[in-house]
Amino acid sequence: MIKCKAHFLLNTCHFIHLSYKHPARCMQPSTCTHSSGQEARLRLPVEFCLPDSFASHGLPKRTFTSTYYDTQQYDLTRLGFILRRRVEQGKGTWQLQFPTSNVRHTLEIPHGSTKLPREMTELLFIFLRGQAPILIAKLRTERLSYEIREQDRILAEIAIDHIALLENRRVRKRFTEMRIRLLAGTHKHLKHLTTQLIAAGAKEASGRPQLCQALDLKYPEQPHTLNGSAPSGEHVTWQLRQQLDEILRHDPGTRLGQNREALHQMRVATRRSRAILRAIQPLSNATWNTTIRREIGWLATTLGNVRDFDVLLEKLRHETHALAVPEQETFTSLIQQLEAQRAETHTRMVEALRSKRYITLLDHLQSSLQHMDILHLHVPLPDLAKKEFDKLEKAVDHLPKAYDDEDLHRLRIRAKRVRYATELATPCSRECTPRLIRQIRKLQDLLGEHQDTVMIEEQLQTFLRSTQHVRSAFTTGLLVERLRQRRSHARADFPCRWRKVKKRAKALWK
Repeated sequence: MIKCKAHFLLNTCHFIHLSYKHPARCMQPSTCTHSSGQEARLRLPVEFCLPDSFASHGLPKRTFTSTYYDTQQYDLTRLGFILRRRVEQGKGTWQLQFPTSNVRHTLEIPHGSTKLPREMTELLFIFLRGQAPILIAKLRTERLSYEIREQDRILAEIAIDHIALLENRRVRKRFTEMRIRLLAGTHKHLKHLTTQLIAAGAKEASGRPQLCQALDLKYPEQPHTLNGSAPSGEHVTWQLRQQLDEILRHDPGTRLGQNREALHQMRVATRRSRAILRAIQPLSNATWNTTIRREIGWLATTLGNVRDFDVLLEKLRHETHALAVPEQETFTSLIQQLEAQRAETHTRMVEALRSKRYITLLDHLQSSLQHMDILHLHVPLPDLAKKEFDKLEKAVDHLPKAYDDEDLHRLRIRAKRVRYATELATPCSRECTPRLIRQIRKLQDLLGEHQDTVMIEEQLQTFLRSTQHVRSAFTTGLLVERLRQRRSHARADFPCRWRKVKKRAKALWK
Protein backbone atom coordinates (compact mmCIF):
# COMPACT_ATOMS: atom_id res chain seq x y z
CA MET A 1 0.00 0.00 0.00
CA ILE A 2 1.28 3.45 -0.91
CA LYS A 3 0.41 6.19 1.58
CA CYS A 4 -0.22 9.79 0.58
CA LYS A 5 -1.44 12.78 2.51
CA ALA A 6 -4.26 14.60 0.83
CA HIS A 7 -7.29 16.85 0.54
CA PHE A 8 -9.21 16.86 -2.84
CA LEU A 9 -11.52 16.08 -5.82
CA LEU A 10 -14.03 14.05 -8.21
CA ASN A 11 -14.97 15.78 -11.40
CA THR A 12 -15.52 13.79 -14.58
CA CYS A 13 -14.97 15.71 -17.80
CA HIS A 14 -13.68 15.43 -21.34
CA PHE A 15 -10.56 17.29 -22.35
CA ILE A 16 -9.05 18.49 -25.60
CA HIS A 17 -5.36 19.37 -25.69
CA LEU A 18 -4.17 22.02 -28.13
CA SER A 19 -0.39 22.31 -28.43
CA TYR A 20 1.15 24.94 -30.68
CA LYS A 21 4.05 23.61 -32.73
CA HIS A 22 4.80 26.97 -34.33
CA PRO A 23 3.92 29.82 -31.98
CA ALA A 24 4.69 32.47 -34.56
CA ARG A 25 1.83 31.33 -36.77
CA CYS A 26 -0.91 32.72 -34.61
CA MET A 27 -4.30 31.02 -34.59
CA GLN A 28 -3.72 28.71 -37.53
CA PRO A 29 -5.53 25.42 -36.93
CA SER A 30 -2.76 23.50 -38.73
CA THR A 31 -0.30 24.43 -35.97
CA CYS A 32 -2.23 22.53 -33.30
CA THR A 33 -2.45 18.89 -32.32
CA HIS A 34 -5.52 17.52 -30.61
CA SER A 35 -6.08 14.74 -28.11
CA SER A 36 -9.31 13.92 -26.34
CA GLY A 37 -10.33 11.73 -23.46
CA GLN A 38 -11.93 11.70 -20.04
CA GLU A 39 -10.69 12.22 -16.54
CA ALA A 40 -11.88 12.18 -12.94
CA ARG A 41 -10.54 13.77 -9.79
CA LEU A 42 -10.82 12.58 -6.21
CA ARG A 43 -10.43 14.10 -2.78
CA LEU A 44 -8.23 11.97 -0.54
CA PRO A 45 -8.33 11.46 3.23
CA VAL A 46 -5.19 12.36 5.14
CA GLU A 47 -3.85 8.79 5.31
CA PHE A 48 -5.25 7.40 2.05
CA CYS A 49 -3.37 4.32 0.80
CA LEU A 50 -3.26 3.52 -2.89
CA PRO A 51 -4.03 -0.20 -3.36
CA ASP A 52 -1.11 -2.28 -4.59
CA SER A 53 -3.09 -3.34 -7.65
CA PHE A 54 -2.97 0.27 -8.85
CA ALA A 55 0.70 0.85 -8.02
CA SER A 56 2.35 -1.98 -9.96
CA HIS A 57 3.36 0.16 -12.96
CA GLY A 58 4.88 3.33 -11.53
CA LEU A 59 6.29 6.13 -13.67
CA PRO A 60 9.22 8.44 -12.84
CA LYS A 61 8.44 11.10 -10.28
CA ARG A 62 7.87 14.58 -11.72
CA THR A 63 8.37 17.96 -10.07
CA PHE A 64 7.23 21.20 -11.67
CA THR A 65 6.26 24.74 -10.74
CA SER A 66 3.14 26.48 -12.05
CA THR A 67 2.85 30.26 -11.90
CA TYR A 68 -0.72 31.50 -12.30
CA TYR A 69 -1.77 34.83 -13.78
CA ASP A 70 -4.96 36.87 -13.96
CA THR A 71 -6.26 40.42 -14.17
CA GLN A 72 -6.40 42.75 -11.19
CA GLN A 73 -10.10 41.85 -10.71
CA TYR A 74 -9.57 38.10 -11.22
CA ASP A 75 -11.74 38.23 -14.35
CA LEU A 76 -10.19 35.09 -15.87
CA THR A 77 -10.66 32.90 -12.81
CA ARG A 78 -14.16 34.28 -12.19
CA LEU A 79 -15.22 33.19 -15.68
CA GLY A 80 -13.48 29.80 -15.52
CA PHE A 81 -10.17 30.45 -17.33
CA ILE A 82 -6.84 29.18 -16.04
CA LEU A 83 -3.70 30.98 -17.26
CA ARG A 84 -0.35 29.65 -16.06
CA ARG A 85 3.28 29.13 -16.94
CA ARG A 86 4.62 25.70 -16.03
CA VAL A 87 8.35 25.03 -15.62
CA GLU A 88 9.65 21.46 -15.55
CA GLN A 89 13.31 20.48 -15.87
CA GLY A 90 14.16 24.06 -16.79
CA LYS A 91 11.70 24.23 -19.72
CA GLY A 92 8.77 26.65 -19.62
CA THR A 93 5.33 26.16 -21.22
CA TRP A 94 2.45 28.62 -21.16
CA GLN A 95 -0.99 27.03 -20.76
CA LEU A 96 -4.44 28.56 -21.21
CA GLN A 97 -7.40 26.47 -20.13
CA PHE A 98 -10.76 27.50 -21.57
CA PRO A 99 -13.98 27.29 -19.55
CA THR A 100 -16.56 24.83 -20.86
CA SER A 101 -19.32 22.73 -19.34
CA ASN A 102 -18.08 19.22 -20.11
CA VAL A 103 -15.10 19.62 -22.43
CA ARG A 104 -11.75 21.00 -21.30
CA HIS A 105 -9.86 22.92 -23.95
CA THR A 106 -6.24 23.68 -23.15
CA LEU A 107 -3.86 25.65 -25.37
CA GLU A 108 -0.14 25.08 -24.77
CA ILE A 109 2.72 27.16 -26.16
CA PRO A 110 6.34 26.22 -25.32
CA HIS A 111 7.91 29.52 -24.39
CA GLY A 112 11.06 30.21 -22.40
CA SER A 113 10.24 33.81 -21.53
CA THR A 114 8.19 34.83 -18.49
CA LYS A 115 6.37 37.28 -20.78
CA LEU A 116 2.98 36.12 -22.02
CA PRO A 117 3.28 34.85 -25.64
CA ARG A 118 1.80 37.07 -28.32
CA GLU A 119 -0.68 34.38 -29.33
CA MET A 120 -2.24 34.29 -25.86
CA THR A 121 -2.12 38.07 -25.60
CA GLU A 122 -4.24 38.18 -28.75
CA LEU A 123 -6.71 35.60 -27.43
CA LEU A 124 -7.09 37.45 -24.11
CA PHE A 125 -7.27 40.87 -25.75
CA ILE A 126 -10.64 41.85 -24.27
CA PHE A 127 -9.40 41.11 -20.73
CA LEU A 128 -5.89 42.52 -20.89
CA ARG A 129 -6.43 45.59 -23.11
CA GLY A 130 -2.69 45.94 -23.67
CA GLN A 131 -1.76 45.34 -20.02
CA ALA A 132 0.36 42.45 -18.75
CA PRO A 133 -1.42 39.89 -16.54
CA ILE A 134 -0.50 39.91 -12.87
CA LEU A 135 0.96 37.01 -10.92
CA ILE A 136 -1.58 35.68 -8.42
CA ALA A 137 -0.12 32.38 -7.21
CA LYS A 138 2.78 29.94 -7.54
CA LEU A 139 2.30 26.23 -6.94
CA ARG A 140 4.96 23.52 -6.70
CA THR A 141 3.76 20.03 -7.61
CA GLU A 142 5.34 16.66 -6.93
CA ARG A 143 3.55 14.08 -9.06
CA LEU A 144 3.55 10.31 -8.63
CA SER A 145 2.00 8.57 -11.64
CA TYR A 146 0.91 5.00 -12.27
CA GLU A 147 -0.26 3.25 -15.43
CA ILE A 148 -3.33 1.05 -15.30
CA ARG A 149 -2.85 -1.68 -17.88
CA GLU A 150 -5.31 -4.08 -19.43
CA GLN A 151 -3.68 -6.83 -21.47
CA ASP A 152 -1.45 -5.07 -24.00
CA ARG A 153 -2.86 -1.55 -23.68
CA ILE A 154 -2.58 1.28 -21.17
CA LEU A 155 -6.13 1.85 -19.99
CA ALA A 156 -5.57 4.87 -17.76
CA GLU A 157 -3.06 6.90 -15.82
CA ILE A 158 -3.41 7.76 -12.15
CA ALA A 159 -1.56 10.83 -10.87
CA ILE A 160 -1.22 11.78 -7.21
CA ASP A 161 -0.19 15.42 -6.90
CA HIS A 162 1.33 16.78 -3.70
CA ILE A 163 0.86 20.53 -4.10
CA ALA A 164 2.41 23.40 -2.16
CA LEU A 165 1.31 27.03 -2.39
CA LEU A 166 4.49 29.12 -2.34
CA GLU A 167 4.69 32.65 -1.00
CA ASN A 168 7.97 34.52 -0.54
CA ARG A 169 9.84 31.21 -0.93
CA ARG A 170 7.84 29.69 1.93
CA VAL A 171 5.08 27.09 1.84
CA ARG A 172 1.83 28.73 2.82
CA LYS A 173 -0.50 25.78 2.21
CA ARG A 174 -0.33 22.10 1.23
CA PHE A 175 -2.90 19.75 -0.26
CA THR A 176 -3.03 16.62 -2.39
CA GLU A 177 -5.27 15.48 -5.20
CA MET A 178 -5.69 12.38 -7.34
CA ARG A 179 -6.46 12.46 -11.04
CA ILE A 180 -7.52 9.45 -13.12
CA ARG A 181 -7.00 10.09 -16.82
CA LEU A 182 -8.57 7.62 -19.25
CA LEU A 183 -6.27 6.82 -22.18
CA ALA A 184 -8.24 3.96 -23.73
CA GLY A 185 -11.60 2.33 -23.21
CA THR A 186 -14.89 4.00 -22.38
CA HIS A 187 -16.52 6.02 -19.65
CA LYS A 188 -17.55 2.69 -18.11
CA HIS A 189 -13.87 1.88 -17.47
CA LEU A 190 -13.33 5.26 -15.85
CA LYS A 191 -16.36 4.79 -13.61
CA HIS A 192 -15.12 1.34 -12.59
CA LEU A 193 -11.69 2.70 -11.65
CA THR A 194 -13.13 5.57 -9.61
CA THR A 195 -15.51 3.18 -7.85
CA GLN A 196 -12.57 1.00 -6.83
CA LEU A 197 -10.60 3.98 -5.53
CA ILE A 198 -13.59 5.29 -3.60
CA ALA A 199 -13.97 1.84 -2.05
CA ALA A 200 -10.31 2.12 -1.01
CA GLY A 201 -11.02 5.37 0.82
CA ALA A 202 -10.95 8.18 -1.75
CA LYS A 203 -13.79 10.68 -1.70
CA GLU A 204 -15.87 12.42 -4.33
CA ALA A 205 -14.95 16.05 -4.88
CA SER A 206 -16.38 19.34 -6.13
CA GLY A 207 -14.24 19.83 -9.21
CA ARG A 208 -12.35 23.03 -8.44
CA PRO A 209 -8.92 23.44 -10.10
CA GLN A 210 -5.78 23.48 -7.99
CA LEU A 211 -5.51 27.28 -8.19
CA CYS A 212 -8.99 27.75 -6.76
CA GLN A 213 -8.25 25.30 -3.97
CA ALA A 214 -5.00 27.03 -3.09
CA LEU A 215 -6.55 30.50 -2.95
CA ASP A 216 -10.01 29.39 -1.74
CA LEU A 217 -11.66 30.76 -4.89
CA LYS A 218 -14.93 29.65 -6.45
CA TYR A 219 -14.68 28.19 -9.96
CA PRO A 220 -16.27 29.69 -11.85
CA GLU A 221 -17.98 32.25 -9.64
CA GLN A 222 -21.59 31.15 -9.24
CA PRO A 223 -24.05 34.01 -9.74
CA HIS A 224 -26.68 34.51 -7.09
CA THR A 225 -30.21 33.63 -8.12
CA LEU A 226 -33.30 35.76 -7.71
CA ASN A 227 -36.66 34.66 -6.44
CA GLY A 228 -39.91 35.51 -8.12
CA SER A 229 -40.69 38.35 -5.72
CA ALA A 230 -37.65 40.42 -6.76
CA PRO A 231 -38.41 43.61 -8.72
CA SER A 232 -38.55 43.25 -12.49
CA GLY A 233 -35.56 45.56 -12.89
CA GLU A 234 -33.39 43.21 -10.84
CA HIS A 235 -34.39 40.26 -13.01
CA VAL A 236 -33.50 42.17 -16.16
CA THR A 237 -30.15 43.26 -14.71
CA TRP A 238 -29.36 39.73 -13.59
CA GLN A 239 -30.17 38.22 -17.01
CA LEU A 240 -28.19 40.85 -18.92
CA ARG A 241 -25.23 40.32 -16.61
CA GLN A 242 -25.31 36.57 -17.35
CA GLN A 243 -25.30 37.27 -21.09
CA LEU A 244 -22.38 39.69 -20.77
CA ASP A 245 -20.43 37.04 -18.87
CA GLU A 246 -21.23 34.51 -21.60
CA ILE A 247 -19.91 36.88 -24.25
CA LEU A 248 -16.69 37.37 -22.31
CA ARG A 249 -16.38 33.66 -21.44
CA HIS A 250 -16.53 32.58 -25.09
CA ASP A 251 -14.63 35.50 -26.61
CA PRO A 252 -11.14 33.85 -26.55
CA GLY A 253 -12.44 30.54 -27.93
CA THR A 254 -14.24 32.42 -30.68
CA ARG A 255 -11.04 34.23 -31.61
CA LEU A 256 -9.07 30.97 -31.66
CA GLY A 257 -11.58 29.49 -34.07
CA GLN A 258 -11.02 25.81 -33.30
CA ASN A 259 -13.87 25.32 -30.83
CA ARG A 260 -16.86 26.30 -32.92
CA GLU A 261 -19.20 25.78 -30.00
CA ALA A 262 -17.63 28.87 -28.39
CA LEU A 263 -18.71 30.97 -31.37
CA HIS A 264 -22.21 29.48 -31.17
CA GLN A 265 -22.57 30.24 -27.46
CA MET A 266 -21.24 33.77 -27.87
CA ARG A 267 -23.76 34.44 -30.62
CA VAL A 268 -26.57 32.99 -28.51
CA ALA A 269 -25.65 35.42 -25.72
CA THR A 270 -25.92 38.37 -28.11
CA ARG A 271 -29.31 37.16 -29.32
CA ARG A 272 -30.61 36.71 -25.80
CA SER A 273 -29.40 40.19 -24.89
CA ARG A 274 -31.18 41.74 -27.87
CA ALA A 275 -34.38 39.84 -27.10
CA ILE A 276 -34.35 41.05 -23.48
CA LEU A 277 -33.72 44.64 -24.57
CA ARG A 278 -36.44 44.41 -27.19
CA ALA A 279 -38.91 43.09 -24.62
CA ILE A 280 -38.25 45.97 -22.20
CA GLN A 281 -37.99 48.61 -24.94
CA PRO A 282 -41.27 50.40 -24.07
CA LEU A 283 -40.31 50.55 -20.41
CA SER A 284 -36.70 51.72 -20.55
CA ASN A 285 -34.75 54.76 -21.62
CA ALA A 286 -35.38 54.88 -25.38
CA THR A 287 -32.00 56.32 -26.37
CA TRP A 288 -30.05 53.85 -24.24
CA ASN A 289 -32.10 50.87 -25.40
CA THR A 290 -31.93 51.72 -29.09
CA THR A 291 -28.20 52.45 -29.03
CA ILE A 292 -27.07 49.36 -27.17
CA ARG A 293 -29.49 47.09 -29.03
CA ARG A 294 -28.13 48.39 -32.34
CA GLU A 295 -24.55 47.72 -31.26
CA ILE A 296 -25.34 44.24 -29.98
CA GLY A 297 -27.08 43.63 -33.29
CA TRP A 298 -23.86 44.58 -35.08
CA LEU A 299 -21.93 42.09 -32.94
CA ALA A 300 -24.54 39.37 -33.52
CA THR A 301 -24.31 39.91 -37.28
CA THR A 302 -20.50 39.82 -37.19
CA LEU A 303 -20.56 36.51 -35.32
CA GLY A 304 -23.43 35.19 -37.40
CA ASN A 305 -21.53 35.63 -40.65
CA VAL A 306 -19.06 32.99 -39.45
CA ARG A 307 -21.61 30.84 -37.65
CA ASP A 308 -23.69 30.53 -40.83
CA PHE A 309 -20.71 28.90 -42.56
CA ASP A 310 -20.32 26.47 -39.63
CA VAL A 311 -23.95 25.41 -39.85
CA LEU A 312 -23.85 25.19 -43.63
CA LEU A 313 -20.70 23.05 -43.67
CA GLU A 314 -22.00 20.75 -40.94
CA LYS A 315 -25.33 20.23 -42.69
CA LEU A 316 -23.74 19.82 -46.11
CA ARG A 317 -21.34 17.17 -44.83
CA HIS A 318 -24.27 15.38 -43.22
CA GLU A 319 -26.27 15.45 -46.43
CA THR A 320 -23.42 14.11 -48.56
CA HIS A 321 -22.29 11.49 -46.02
CA ALA A 322 -25.01 9.07 -47.13
CA LEU A 323 -23.79 9.20 -50.74
CA ALA A 324 -21.38 6.74 -52.26
CA VAL A 325 -17.72 7.76 -52.14
CA PRO A 326 -17.54 8.87 -55.82
CA GLU A 327 -20.60 11.09 -55.29
CA GLN A 328 -19.13 12.49 -52.07
CA GLU A 329 -15.99 13.49 -53.95
CA THR A 330 -18.21 15.50 -56.29
CA PHE A 331 -18.76 18.05 -53.51
CA THR A 332 -15.16 18.20 -52.28
CA SER A 333 -14.46 21.39 -54.20
CA LEU A 334 -17.65 23.02 -52.89
CA ILE A 335 -16.78 22.20 -49.28
CA GLN A 336 -13.23 23.45 -49.74
CA GLN A 337 -14.54 26.66 -51.24
CA LEU A 338 -16.91 27.19 -48.30
CA GLU A 339 -14.12 26.47 -45.81
CA ALA A 340 -11.92 29.09 -47.48
CA GLN A 341 -14.75 31.62 -47.32
CA ARG A 342 -15.29 30.73 -43.69
CA ALA A 343 -11.60 31.36 -42.90
CA GLU A 344 -11.73 34.78 -44.58
CA THR A 345 -14.91 35.69 -42.70
CA HIS A 346 -13.36 34.53 -39.42
CA THR A 347 -10.37 36.81 -40.02
CA ARG A 348 -12.70 39.79 -40.50
CA MET A 349 -14.60 38.81 -37.37
CA VAL A 350 -11.40 38.76 -35.28
CA GLU A 351 -10.56 42.23 -36.60
CA ALA A 352 -13.99 43.40 -35.45
CA LEU A 353 -13.37 41.91 -32.00
CA ARG A 354 -10.24 44.05 -31.75
CA SER A 355 -12.06 47.23 -32.75
CA LYS A 356 -12.84 50.21 -30.56
CA ARG A 357 -16.52 49.66 -31.36
CA TYR A 358 -16.51 46.23 -29.69
CA ILE A 359 -14.66 47.49 -26.61
CA THR A 360 -17.04 50.45 -26.30
CA LEU A 361 -20.05 48.14 -26.53
CA LEU A 362 -18.86 45.90 -23.70
CA ASP A 363 -17.84 48.84 -21.52
CA HIS A 364 -21.18 50.54 -22.13
CA LEU A 365 -23.09 47.40 -21.26
CA GLN A 366 -20.99 46.82 -18.14
CA SER A 367 -21.53 50.41 -17.02
CA SER A 368 -25.28 50.14 -17.60
CA LEU A 369 -25.51 47.01 -15.46
CA GLN A 370 -23.92 48.90 -12.58
CA HIS A 371 -26.41 51.76 -12.88
CA MET A 372 -29.69 50.24 -14.00
CA ASP A 373 -31.66 53.16 -12.60
CA ILE A 374 -32.24 54.10 -16.24
CA LEU A 375 -34.81 51.30 -16.25
CA HIS A 376 -38.31 52.12 -15.11
CA LEU A 377 -40.00 48.73 -15.09
CA HIS A 378 -43.46 48.72 -13.54
CA VAL A 379 -45.04 46.00 -15.68
CA PRO A 380 -44.59 42.36 -14.55
CA LEU A 381 -42.16 40.41 -16.75
CA PRO A 382 -44.77 37.76 -17.71
CA ASP A 383 -46.76 40.57 -19.34
CA LEU A 384 -43.75 41.47 -21.45
CA ALA A 385 -43.41 37.85 -22.54
CA LYS A 386 -47.10 37.75 -23.42
CA LYS A 387 -46.69 40.82 -25.63
CA GLU A 388 -43.94 39.03 -27.55
CA PHE A 389 -46.21 36.01 -27.96
CA ASP A 390 -49.05 38.23 -29.17
CA LYS A 391 -46.74 39.55 -31.90
CA LEU A 392 -45.89 36.00 -32.94
CA GLU A 393 -49.54 34.97 -32.94
CA LYS A 394 -50.47 37.97 -35.06
CA ALA A 395 -47.70 37.14 -37.53
CA VAL A 396 -48.92 33.55 -37.85
CA ASP A 397 -52.53 34.66 -38.29
CA HIS A 398 -51.51 37.01 -41.10
CA LEU A 399 -49.47 34.45 -43.01
CA PRO A 400 -50.55 34.38 -46.67
CA LYS A 401 -51.97 31.12 -47.94
CA ALA A 402 -48.96 30.68 -50.19
CA TYR A 403 -46.33 31.72 -47.65
CA ASP A 404 -42.73 31.47 -48.74
CA ASP A 405 -39.47 30.43 -47.08
CA GLU A 406 -38.73 33.95 -45.88
CA ASP A 407 -42.08 34.10 -44.08
CA LEU A 408 -41.19 31.02 -42.04
CA HIS A 409 -37.70 32.38 -41.35
CA ARG A 410 -39.24 35.55 -39.89
CA LEU A 411 -41.54 33.43 -37.73
CA ARG A 412 -38.52 31.56 -36.43
CA ILE A 413 -36.93 34.84 -35.35
CA ARG A 414 -40.15 35.90 -33.59
CA ALA A 415 -40.38 32.51 -31.89
CA LYS A 416 -36.87 32.99 -30.47
CA ARG A 417 -37.90 36.37 -29.08
CA VAL A 418 -40.88 34.78 -27.36
CA ARG A 419 -38.73 32.06 -25.89
CA TYR A 420 -36.08 34.43 -24.53
CA ALA A 421 -38.72 36.77 -23.08
CA THR A 422 -40.49 33.81 -21.48
CA GLU A 423 -37.22 32.54 -19.99
CA LEU A 424 -36.65 36.02 -18.56
CA ALA A 425 -40.06 35.85 -16.89
CA THR A 426 -39.79 32.25 -15.70
CA PRO A 427 -38.88 33.04 -12.03
CA CYS A 428 -41.98 35.26 -11.82
CA SER A 429 -44.36 33.02 -13.74
CA ARG A 430 -46.36 29.87 -13.21
CA GLU A 431 -45.12 26.29 -13.20
CA CYS A 432 -46.34 25.60 -16.73
CA THR A 433 -43.81 28.10 -18.18
CA PRO A 434 -41.19 25.35 -18.85
CA ARG A 435 -43.80 23.46 -20.89
CA LEU A 436 -44.32 26.47 -23.12
CA ILE A 437 -40.58 26.92 -23.52
CA ARG A 438 -40.22 23.27 -24.57
CA GLN A 439 -42.92 23.67 -27.21
CA ILE A 440 -41.33 26.88 -28.53
CA ARG A 441 -37.97 25.07 -28.76
CA LYS A 442 -39.58 22.35 -30.85
CA LEU A 443 -41.15 24.96 -33.11
CA GLN A 444 -37.76 26.67 -33.44
CA ASP A 445 -36.08 23.36 -34.31
CA LEU A 446 -38.69 22.67 -36.97
CA LEU A 447 -38.34 26.11 -38.56
CA GLY A 448 -34.57 25.91 -38.17
CA GLU A 449 -34.47 22.63 -40.07
CA HIS A 450 -36.58 24.27 -42.77
CA GLN A 451 -34.19 27.24 -43.03
CA ASP A 452 -31.15 24.95 -43.15
CA THR A 453 -32.51 23.19 -46.21
CA VAL A 454 -33.05 26.59 -47.86
CA MET A 455 -29.43 27.63 -47.19
CA ILE A 456 -28.00 24.34 -48.45
CA GLU A 457 -30.10 24.40 -51.61
CA GLU A 458 -28.95 27.93 -52.40
CA GLN A 459 -25.32 26.77 -52.25
CA LEU A 460 -26.05 23.67 -54.30
CA GLN A 461 -27.84 25.70 -56.97
CA THR A 462 -24.84 28.02 -57.20
CA PHE A 463 -22.54 25.01 -57.44
CA LEU A 464 -24.78 23.45 -60.08
CA ARG A 465 -24.55 26.53 -62.29
CA SER A 466 -20.76 26.44 -62.11
CA THR A 467 -20.21 22.74 -62.87
CA GLN A 468 -19.98 21.18 -66.31
CA HIS A 469 -19.93 17.54 -65.18
CA VAL A 470 -23.00 15.41 -65.83
CA ARG A 471 -22.35 13.28 -62.70
CA SER A 472 -22.10 16.42 -60.54
CA ALA A 473 -25.33 17.82 -61.96
CA PHE A 474 -27.16 14.54 -61.44
CA THR A 475 -25.96 14.09 -57.85
CA THR A 476 -26.71 17.71 -57.00
CA GLY A 477 -30.20 17.28 -58.40
CA LEU A 478 -30.77 14.26 -56.12
CA LEU A 479 -29.67 16.23 -53.06
CA VAL A 480 -31.86 19.20 -53.98
CA GLU A 481 -34.86 16.90 -54.34
CA ARG A 482 -34.17 15.36 -50.93
CA LEU A 483 -33.92 18.83 -49.35
CA ARG A 484 -37.20 19.89 -50.91
CA GLN A 485 -38.93 16.80 -49.55
CA ARG A 486 -37.68 17.57 -46.04
CA ARG A 487 -38.77 21.17 -46.44
CA SER A 488 -42.20 19.99 -47.53
CA HIS A 489 -42.47 17.76 -44.44
CA ALA A 490 -41.49 20.68 -42.21
CA ARG A 491 -44.19 22.84 -43.76
CA ALA A 492 -46.73 20.06 -43.24
CA ASP A 493 -45.75 19.73 -39.57
CA PHE A 494 -45.81 23.46 -38.89
CA PRO A 495 -49.58 23.88 -38.21
CA CYS A 496 -49.59 21.04 -35.65
CA ARG A 497 -46.47 22.33 -33.93
CA TRP A 498 -47.91 25.86 -33.80
CA ARG A 499 -51.19 24.64 -32.25
CA LYS A 500 -49.23 23.04 -29.41
CA VAL A 501 -47.33 26.27 -28.75
CA LYS A 502 -50.55 28.27 -28.83
CA LYS A 503 -52.27 25.84 -26.46
CA ARG A 504 -49.50 26.14 -23.88
CA ALA A 505 -49.39 29.93 -24.23
CA LYS A 506 -53.13 30.29 -23.76
CA ALA A 507 -52.97 28.06 -20.68
CA LEU A 508 -50.21 30.21 -19.23
CA TRP A 509 -51.68 33.60 -20.07
CA LYS A 510 -55.40 33.11 -19.50
